[in-house]
Amino acid sequence: MKRPMLASAIAVALLAGCAGAPNQPTATNMVDPANFADRVANDDMTEMAMARLALDRASSADVRGFAQHMMADHMADQHRLDTVAAQSGALLPQELSLADQIEIDKLANLTGRDFDQAYMDRMVTDHREDFRAFESAANGGTSPVAQFARDSLPRVRSRLEQAETVDVLVDGGMAKQAESFD
Repeated sequence: MKRPMLASAIAVALLAGCAGAPNQPTATNMVDPANFADRVANDDMTEMAMARLALDRASSADVRGFAQHMMADHMADQHRLDTVAAQSGALLPQELSLADQIEIDKLANLTGRDFDQAYMDRMVTDHREDFRAFESAANGGTSPVAQFARDSLPRVRSRLEQAETVDVLVDGGMAKQAESFD
């Protein structure tokens, strides 16, 4: 559960690493570390919950394999983010957002090919958004969150590419509309 003033506490703690940085970002292009950390923590929990559903409901071996990879990857990311937060004295959300819980519930009502298509479309959309967010945060100076984002960016890109590949295998999916991230 979040404590009052969580965003302020995280921002103060994590932005402390930006003080005096030679390439410090301007106010117009800096990602708020507190919001980014909260988003990443919630996304990790959401994608792990969706991956658990995929392991149970997917009809495609490719989708189940992708889900297993997502479980491992997001669990490792969550441990890394927990370390950054602990070093900064920050608290991260421990429960899913209501919006994400609703999306998980919708997926839980699907099975087989319908599930595969909906899950993979969601994974492509989520990982495109994740890539943009991590890329922005990676340019956020020298804060621990910016370093976490820089270190994580290759894994996020890889997850996006994997999601697009499996999405095409499942139904030609959203990856046909893929944007270039090169």
